[in-house]
Amino acid sequence: MQINQNLPDIRMMTAVPRTLKEWWGNIRVAYGNEIMLHSGSLTDLLNVEANKSLITLMIEFWQPTTVTFQFTDFEITPTLEEISQIANLPLVGRVSLAPRTTSGINFLQSLGLRVGKCLRRVDEGWVKLDYLFKRFGRRDSYDKFHQEFFISRVDWEKLRAIVFMTAFLGIMIFPNKKGCVDINLLPMIIFMFRGPIRVTIVPMILAEIFRSLSLCSRGYDHFKGSNLLLQIWVLEHFYQRHAENGIEADLRNKIRSHATRLSMWDAPNDEDGWRLFLTHVTGNRIQWRLPWVHGRALLRTNQDYFIELIGLEGFQPYAPLRVLRQFGITQGVPLWSNMALIEVNYEGRIPIERIATLVQEWCGILDSDMGVESWCTPEYYAWFMIGGILARPSYEGILGFTDTQRSKRISMELLNLMHITTTMYQQVTPRSIDHLIQAVDDEPNEEMEEDPEEDPREPTEEMEEDPEEYSEYDSNLYDPRDGGVMHIEDEHVPTIEDAHSEYGSIGFDEREDSNNWEWKIDESPEYHPGPYYDVDDNDDEAPTWP
Repeated sequence: MQINQNLPDIRMMTAVPRTLKEWWGNIRVAYGNEIMLHSGSLTDLLNVEANKSLITLMIEFWQPTTVTFQFTDFEITPTLEEISQIANLPLVGRVSLAPRTTSGINFLQSLGLRVGKCLRRVDEGWVKLDYLFKRFGRRDSYDKFHQEFFISRVDWEKLRAIVFMTAFLGIMIFPNKKGCVDINLLPMIIFMFRGPIRVTIVPMILAEIFRSLSLCSRGYDHFKGSNLLLQIWVLEHFYQRHAENGIEADLRNKIRSHATRLSMWDAPNDEDGWRLFLTHVTGNRIQWRLPWVHGRALLRTNQDYFIELIGLEGFQPYAPLRVLRQFGITQGVPLWSNMALIEVNYEGRIPIERIATLVQEWCGILDSDMGVESWCTPEYYAWFMIGGILARPSYEGILGFTDTQRSKRISMELLNLMHITTTMYQQVTPRSIDHLIQAVDDEPNEEMEEDPEEDPREPTEEMEEDPEEYSEYDSNLYDPRDGGVMHIEDEHVPTIEDAHSEYGSIGFDEREDSNNWEWKIDESPEYHPGPYYDVDDNDDEAPTWP
């Protein structure tokens, strides 16, 4: 794994402007509920202390070609579900928010302002935070600047929450390089507050985080995504805890309670400590599935094995099939693709037709129930450690969740070279192939008779105490009556009537659940499932399993 250590000094959100804090304090009593209805817990980012060193180091481990952070023996990436839960923003059943552009004159007219001295600056696509705060941040702002408004005080009051939301997102979530607010956020926020359909901003937030990571890893000197949300996500995964405590289950605001959850962790406190931690962290030392992330995992579209996110400034690929362990699902060999080739910048012209297509595709994304076991197969471990040999996917895996042809090649040619035994396989993926036990019992092979020590039917002392513990399978993921097939179902999105936007009608078709996408478990006889075995602690050659 190559680490990019030639990064420039990257600017990012490190100090929250006092003006923004004062603005939130002024209007939270009157408009707090309305704002939090659309922003979730994002306003609590105003009280989060930034760790610039940590984010800068994380950028060194970012791989734009895979859209993941790659470490010693594992890869990990922020997911839609994790960002949704951290920010307390709804995701399922909502349409992805799409960007819109506006001119300087339209921006001022939408705010009820006459064209004045600031038109030149607004025409450049940005506006100062102080300009908006002076005209909407205080109760007496309308009286002080009434000569600049052509709207009534009642209409001005209705705009205060929208303008604050625009300023907050422009400073904290989509920070402009000039430290100002992007005027193109205003039409999006108006649509979010007053539009005919319910939308979610989570995909756009994640898209801009990905785009910022990729740009900065290539030498760009400004992080245009939310580094504070990324920081919370990083710390949540790197602090490993084995059980969800009582207080954590009751805390809905994950941003406000973030410090409480991590209060018992002796985390690195400087740049050198974090660099040492990140260069040596392994997959068995992190929190794979966040305890409070639940529901269904969005995995892919009907056409592609990845998801295209609609960002503020471009389209961004997102491949959750590479990080199934973050959903509590066993990770197999994923399909490989250079995701950097799928990145698209708007370059000042938003492709309306393409966005309309992606908005419709968003309603048909394939998903899956989350599991409870975050493991990986030996084939994945071999694939990850020698990924250069497997640079291109095989055709057989294009329509599936794993590259089955590549997995078979690894099983036959590479696993024996890595000294991976059946014992190790059973430890890495417990209960993931227990549906084969019955077939082995019914048709015992000669190899098992010749070597009774490896016979999976040979009981151990542990099995005599609790024989059922090692024979159960996870019925949510695998059905032994169906040949060990993992079914991925489409979640039905209800029809939304009279939903019209400037892109035209967005319709949702009712359709039956699809079982066309199946993850078939390799039933190769060289793997003999059975009870758990103990690995010799003195075996120094045994690999460390992520």
